[in-house]
Amino acid sequence: MQVCTGTESADQVGLQEHYVTGARVPKGPWRTPVAEEVASLIEGAADSPPGETLELLSLTTEARFDRARPALKLGYALTTSPGEVHSDALDSLEQFAPELLRAVTSAGGRMFRLASDVRVAFDDPQLITTTRDPGQSNRLLGLHVDSQERKALTERGTCQRLLSVNIAAESRWFLFVNVSVRLLATTLNESGRENICRLGATSAGTTFLAGATDYPVFRVRLDPGQGYLGPVQNMLHDGSTAGAHLKGLRACAFGDFA
Repeated sequence: MQVCTGTESADQVGLQEHYVTGARVPKGPWRTPVAEEVASLIEGAADSPPGETLELLSLTTEARFDRARPALKLGYALTTSPGEVHSDALDSLEQFAPELLRAVTSAGGRMFRLASDVRVAFDDPQLITTTRDPGQSNRLLGLHVDSQERKALTERGTCQRLLSVNIAAESRWFLFVNVSVRLLATTLNESGRENICRLGATSAGTTFLAGATDYPVFRVRLDPGQGYLGPVQNMLHDGSTAGAHLKGLRACAFGDFA
């Protein structure tokens, strides 16, 4: 795990052509967090509801060479082979991906229930952040909040979490800001800077970060076969392929432990 001491606008670093207006990105350099910073991430986690909890997951050695092997093997091939991805190979990966997710979530002996279809997605290498907005010429969003369920900002803790597993040949990163949407909305409301009723979750988040430019961003490295179960509708976050030289590839679905 690493941490950086704040964010900056994409415009400030000359990325305005690639990012949507107002996007915020992590401001380096990255470093190893000190004990107090790590403690801030886990304080009270045992008593927090799922919608406010980030969990890191990894395949067992047995699952890696058994249940998850077809998806990982195909993911490796798809991200190391040059040229266009053949549709048959992608169809096969989509068939193997659900079993991969079941293998990742079964390691702790808990029952996991999928609440959406499993999808696979590619990412370009060497990206500070990876999520794009098709409605804005496919530009990058920067640190953002998902809004599939479109709940009020104060109710985001009840949203489903996203399970995302790296199935590429290289490692990737998961970026997150350790503050819930409910808390940042409350902060904005009390400061009087914004009427939060007018803001979507991402707008509230970027407004918060613009007013607190030294608020830390954490990142966790996810090796192939590792993933996260995260409250992406209740937290500023994004993926990152910084340092990667090959295409990224992940399997994702909403759901949670029963």
